[in-house]
Amino acid sequence: MREQFLELLRTDPEFREEVRRLVLTDELLALPSKFDQLVAVVHELAEIQRQQSEQIRSLMEAQKRTEEQVRVLAEAQRRTEEQLQRQAEQIQALTEAQRRTEEQLQRQVEQIRALTETQRRTEERLQALTQQVSALVAAHARMEEALQWLINWQRGEMGRREGERYERHVIRRAPILFNGGEGGSPYEPMIQQRLASMFPREQREQLFHDEEGDPFLADLI
Repeated sequence: MREQFLELLRTDPEFREEVRRLVLTDELLALPSKFDQLVAVVHELAEIQRQQSEQIRSLMEAQKRTEEQVRVLAEAQRRTEEQLQRQAEQIQALTEAQRRTEEQLQRQVEQIRALTETQRRTEERLQALTQQVSALVAAHARMEEALQWLINWQRGEMGRREGERYERHVIRRAPILFNGGEGGSPYEPMIQQRLASMFPREQREQLFHDEEGDPFLADLI
C-alpha cells in the first residue's frame, strides 16, 4: 500500500496535486506563489541593483571623464595663462621697442630737418658761387676777346709799321735800285699823275687784270 502510494506520488501528477492540497494548508499552498513573487521581486531588485550599479559605474566613468576634462581644461587654462603672460610681456617689450623707435625716428626727423636746412643754405651759397663763377667766366671771356683783339691789333700794327719801315727803306734805296732816275711811292700825287697820264683808265683795265701787275699798287715807281 505504501509502495503504491509512493508510486502514485511519483507517477501521477494529479494525484500528487490532490495529496498536496489535502496535506498542506492554504497558507502553505500559497507559499510557492509568494515565493515565486519573492523570487521575482528579488530578481527585480537584483536587476534594479544591477542597473543602478551600471548607472553608478557609468556615473563613475562620466565623473572620471569629467575630472579628466577638468584636468585637461585646467592644464589648458594654465597654458593659456602662461601664453597670455608671455604675450603680455611681448606686448610690453614691443611697446618699449615702439617707444624707442619713435624716439629714434623723431631724432632722425630732426636730423633730416637740420640737414635740409643746411642743404638749403648750401644750395643758396652754391647758387651765389655759380653766379659769381658765371660772371667770372663771362669776364674772362670778354678779357680773352679783348686780349685777342689787342694781340691782333698789335700784330697788325707791327705789320703796318714794318711795312712802312720797309717802304721807307725801299724808297731810300730807290736811286741805288734803279741807278738814278726820278720816281717815288704811288701814294705821292706826282707819281699818280704821271701813271694816270701814261695809262689811261680804259687802257689800265685792259692791261692790268690783277693786283700784282697794277703799277698803282707797287711799292715804288
